[in-house]
Amino acid sequence: MTESATATASPYVGARPFEEDDRGNFFGREDEIFRLRSLAVSRRAVLLYSPSGAGKSSLLKAGLLPALDEKVAGAACLPVARVGGEVPPDLAVVNRYAFHLLSGLLGESAEPAEVARLSLRAGLQRAITRLVADRPAAEAPQVVFLTIDQFEEVFSSDPGRSEARDEFFRQLGEALRQEDALTLLLALREDWLAWLDPYLGHFPDRLRTRFRLELLGKEAARQAVTGPAAKAGLPFQPEAADLLVDDLLKSPVQELNGSSVERPGSCVDPVHLQIVCQRLWEESRAAETTEITASKIQVYGNVDRALAEYYTRRVREAAAVTKVPERAIREWCERVLITPQRIRGQVLQGEDQTAGLDNRVLNALVEAHLLRREPRRGLFWFELAHDRLIKPLLEDNAAWRKSQETDLERLAVRWEEEGRPERLLLLGRSLSEAEREAGAIDGGPPDTVQRFLRTSRSEAGSRTRTWIVILLLTLLLGSLGFNFFQMWIFTSWAGYGGLHRFRGELTGLAQRNIDRAVLLALAARELETHLNRIPPQIGPPQDEVPDSRQLLFESLAASPSLDFLEFPEPGPASAPPQDQRSAHSPDGRFHATGGADGILQLRKAGALYKMDGRVGPITALAFSPRGTRLAVGGSGGTIRLWDPVERRPEGEPLRGLEDGVLSLAFSPDGGELVSAHGRVTAHWRLTPGPFLGTVVDSLPPGLSKGVDPQILPWPEVPGITAAAIAYEQSLVATAAPDGIRLWDQENRRSAGGPFLYDQGGVKTLAFDAAGMNLFSLGNDGSVIRWNVDPATWERRACEMAGRKLDAKDVEDYLPRINPQLEKRLIQQLMPCSGGTSR
Repeated sequence: MTESATATASPYVGARPFEEDDRGNFFGREDEIFRLRSLAVSRRAVLLYSPSGAGKSSLLKAGLLPALDEKVAGAACLPVARVGGEVPPDLAVVNRYAFHLLSGLLGESAEPAEVARLSLRAGLQRAITRLVADRPAAEAPQVVFLTIDQFEEVFSSDPGRSEARDEFFRQLGEALRQEDALTLLLALREDWLAWLDPYLGHFPDRLRTRFRLELLGKEAARQAVTGPAAKAGLPFQPEAADLLVDDLLKSPVQELNGSSVERPGSCVDPVHLQIVCQRLWEESRAAETTEITASKIQVYGNVDRALAEYYTRRVREAAAVTKVPERAIREWCERVLITPQRIRGQVLQGEDQTAGLDNRVLNALVEAHLLRREPRRGLFWFELAHDRLIKPLLEDNAAWRKSQETDLERLAVRWEEEGRPERLLLLGRSLSEAEREAGAIDGGPPDTVQRFLRTSRSEAGSRTRTWIVILLLTLLLGSLGFNFFQMWIFTSWAGYGGLHRFRGELTGLAQRNIDRAVLLALAARELETHLNRIPPQIGPPQDEVPDSRQLLFESLAASPSLDFLEFPEPGPASAPPQDQRSAHSPDGRFHATGGADGILQLRKAGALYKMDGRVGPITALAFSPRGTRLAVGGSGGTIRLWDPVERRPEGEPLRGLEDGVLSLAFSPDGGELVSAHGRVTAHWRLTPGPFLGTVVDSLPPGLSKGVDPQILPWPEVPGITAAAIAYEQSLVATAAPDGIRLWDQENRRSAGGPFLYDQGGVKTLAFDAAGMNLFSLGNDGSVIRWNVDPATWERRACEMAGRKLDAKDVEDYLPRINPQLEKRLIQQLMPCSGGTSR
């Protein structure tokens, strides 16, 4: 609906000024009209000034001039004119300000070229003659009122033309002195008053007769609200009018602590009143009501909502006219004109742009009464037209952003709100897609998105440089390793003959000196290790190498001092339900359990919380490396991600596979999740945006790890029942029927084991935060802690050998023959403590 159509259908004019035809609906200014009329008939020159938006133009056109015409005998009013505007480029004018004033007074009765040559006095005489000619001779006017509205344009329209301005004031003063019947009425914004001082000598009585127009008081605002509606046949109930006026009086006030609150003020902005009442009238007429009640005010008369709708309409119009994106205009208004304390800010006007926004947009918003241009010390400043616009503007911008935001913008906002964590940054293909998406955003990506992408690019570059360094170091170490390999072959051959000598010495030594027998057996084991590492093509025949492990265990079997190293036996009371699954966060803050009943139990700082896991019977649990997410898998193949801090699910369930979830594992950065479903393995990318799942073919028996689409096979280990990863130590632990093994993630080779567990098999494995202890949960419910600190292994192996050993050779002290003797030896090398699950 256009402004003109709205004015015709509604007695409220909205944001435009009242015209003479609207005087029947002009209420609330009766006192001002009477006082100003008295001054006008008794003085030769009167100055009307007020804050922006107080209604000077409306008061002149719909109030004062009709009152002078109708109630003052012998009075005649020339049309309201202005002195600002653009001069046609092909027209030479004597004085630009006189040209605009006379163009408004003479209208279409004179051609522009003719008006351009007239002096101000000659043009005024012609306008007065035309005015008198239209009246009967008996009604010839005794006084003629010349009204100039928005007189600040003589200073603001072209500040550099001081000579033309001086000449205009000289001509205006001369016309007032020569034309005795002429009375001058000037309307000026009060912030331009000081600019008049150098020219006061040209006016009668130095323009001392002045009248300040205030904003609407409470009672005047009530009349302006109720008068037009009652006259149009749709009256307000008294309490409804009071409710609306009280709402219009509210204004944000800053407290001593810096916060902003709304408090009742003493005056109402006439523009806001007209905007709100126009919307209320249209909604009430559409609902076919006979009167406006308090309930209608609550539904249709919300001031903030009406101002927000008006702000939206005017911003879209400005964007359409200037071709500046709506996003840029909204963000500029919020960023530049409103402080973090939610009060009005100011910005200095630039030559073509102001703080990055085209001045054409700002001029359009000034004309729409959303912004105000304030002169100060010869400079111009922009600010919001009223404090009451702050809340509607912020709320409307927030709603607009929510409707327009892309997945990338939401991710960038989340990154900012969570303190810019590294885990949310984009890398690789995701970063490339995000940059393309940012380039497609209307008006360019917001500042938040730009900062997010810059940080993501920086992190991606840092990781690339890190991998280059790793590659160069790998090549260097490979070269060094080849030289060491040759030395190793030579050393190993030298130990071949030593094994045969140890065999002969150990034959009778075990019965006489057990300690020396053990040390000789360990030395034999060390030599055999070197021989076993030599490829068969270049090493000695394997059938001629004595079995050092058999020598070691034969020596150990003769020792009566190893009985106390047996595993502690867990009692029957320690066994939990057989279907329970558990997980421990890497940072040690949370412990989660779940089972067939579908209840997820989360323990935090001694407190226990129970909730529905949302996946049915729980079959797998896993925490992300930072402990900020908990993955819960169900027997039906569904996976849910939980926030352990807020204890609520995140996003939508991960579905797509019917087989139950057997195991879950996060990638080191927490951005990917791998789930095992028996026959297949699923790879899920968790950030950014929606969850994307990729189903990978079933892997060979044993442990496998998926990175992007690449599958890295590990040595085949049949029947794995559980696995765990120690990120800090680069270790992987697996449980199988033959025991627990440790693996090195870097080269996918064994790092120790198997450690025999003969209590019925292992259900779950988990490392502590430091990766120094491994916890195993048996099918019988027992829990055992295993010390997997390599430093501990090396120290105890050196103690057994009686000398310092190479760290690479420590693993050779974990033999794999006699289960009972091996169990005892492992207890000596890697002490463990048993306990019960709680």
